[in-house]
Amino acid sequence: MSEAVQSVVARLEPGAEVLAAADSERGFAIAAAESDLDLVLLDLNIPGLAGIPALKAWRRRHPEVPVVVLSSADDRPTVLAAIAAGAAGFIPKSSPNEVLLSALRLVLAGGKYLPPEALAPAAGPGARPARAAESARSLETLGLTDRQAQVLKLLAAGKSNKLISR
Repeated sequence: MSEAVQSVVARLEPGAEVLAAADSERGFAIAAAESDLDLVLLDLNIPGLAGIPALKAWRRRHPEVPVVVLSSADDRPTVLAAIAAGAAGFIPKSSPNEVLLSALRLVLAGGKYLPPEALAPAAGPGARPARAAESARSLETLGLTDRQAQVLKLLAAGKSNKLISR
């Protein structure tokens, strides 16, 4: 984990212990030795077991610990695959520190975080517009409450925080 990410994570809770692993096997070993992990940040390109298989392994081995994917890959299919595989959030590495901090707070409070780009309709040649039923099913698979889904839809529509809070 980069020093920049470690410093942002340290801002979540002063005095929090940040454990970093250079590869997936070391991460699993740390998790096996620590009984009170609050959160796992997973880079999909970590050496060893990587990508969605690594995420699935984390969910299988430690289902009680939320896993947030922190990745340079931020395309819609990758984000949605990570969420479908059990990630509690997906944060692109290009996100500003404040977004990272807010997203981690949301996940630690029991919510889920998706980058706004993942909510935008797919575009490009041959792309078809998302239908309301498909969108509703997608939101259901995220495990959001009705209010969280409503806020998410407003965010995706580009509404301001002030307007959403009203």
